[in-house]
Amino acid sequence: MSWNRTSGSAVTMAEPEEMSLPSGCQTAEPSKARYLAIENLSYAINRRPVIKGLSLDIREGEFFTLLGPSGCGKTTLLRLIAGFETPDSGSLSLDGTSFQRTPAARRPVNTVFQNYALFPHLDVAGNVAFGLRMLNWPRDRIAGRVEEMLKLVRLSDLRHRHIGELSGGQQQRVALARALAPVPKVLLLDEPFSALDLKLRQEMQAELKRIQTALRQTVVFVTHDQEEALSLSDRIAIMRDGEILQCDTPQALYARPADRFVAGFLGDANFIAGRLLSLDASGASVAFPEGQRAIIRPGAHIPAPGRVCIMFRPEDVLPGHGAGLDLTANVAQKTFLGPDLCLHLDLQDGTRVKLRHRARAELDAVRPGQRIAISVPLAHLHIVRDTDR
Repeated sequence: MSWNRTSGSAVTMAEPEEMSLPSGCQTAEPSKARYLAIENLSYAINRRPVIKGLSLDIREGEFFTLLGPSGCGKTTLLRLIAGFETPDSGSLSLDGTSFQRTPAARRPVNTVFQNYALFPHLDVAGNVAFGLRMLNWPRDRIAGRVEEMLKLVRLSDLRHRHIGELSGGQQQRVALARALAPVPKVLLLDEPFSALDLKLRQEMQAELKRIQTALRQTVVFVTHDQEEALSLSDRIAIMRDGEILQCDTPQALYARPADRFVAGFLGDANFIAGRLLSLDASGASVAFPEGQRAIIRPGAHIPAPGRVCIMFRPEDVLPGHGAGLDLTANVAQKTFLGPDLCLHLDLQDGTRVKLRHRARAELDAVRPGQRIAISVPLAHLHIVRDTDR
């Protein structure tokens, strides 16, 4: 395998098997088998821990996302997998074979960085073929593989176009084609859409998912964009301060976050205080500041008696009383969000919550300063660990 520092792609020297593109783009379930295994990985810079005893299993064919705020360690973890950094302790293995001592240039992974690092003196086909030439593939096989990749990323008509003549989205597709051409076992993507505008970013997200599904490619994707992670991922690991707080499917993370940080980082969330009175098979008995009591499910966090943090989403708040936990609030702000309206509401104890729904007559008439009744169905209330305390 060889590594080219200019192109930003590592390519394996092992001769890959011939691969034909599957017809259609039907979603394939990732393998349940352990594929990319990370065990107790630690890494420090100037004695400051960046990755802290992190363990993670990624499945073959899975679109796996590392999500977290800037500085949480997600890009560092990607670089440790790629071999650009050396861990202080822990192990890395792929398909049952350890590769933590394998140099970056010999790891069966390819990386696409934020800036794409394409060769401006080569045309589209030349960029895609570059890594294959470094591997000494036969000329006819290179030509066939380049044609296959250009068809995959829908750039066949631009094969002779130079990089400077391409749009940002087209350049991003060239970078993907170049990284995928040598058939890497794992594709690492470090915020590849960060330089694109919103509409183009959404288009490229759909393109990436189409390509990943068609090839059944194992992908480790780094982003701090919540919507991007939700729309693309089979599973997401939420990172903070070099650790994984929770790892699950997007649906499970959104519906059952373990703590306040996860809930607030993955989507918009409301938090109110309650007091846990008891916990049994029927659920958690919670008392609220306005005098109500309710039996709610504890979610992914099993609380101890005393003060607890209750989470619910803005779309779960309903106007009027009678749906579950009934509250009264003052309207602090009203925001127009296209098809939706968002009300910023202050509860009696000063807690700020949001209500977000499709615009309708009963919400259109609400004005800032008005006092309104709201309700949250009990099924949408979740106890989460309060990481802000």
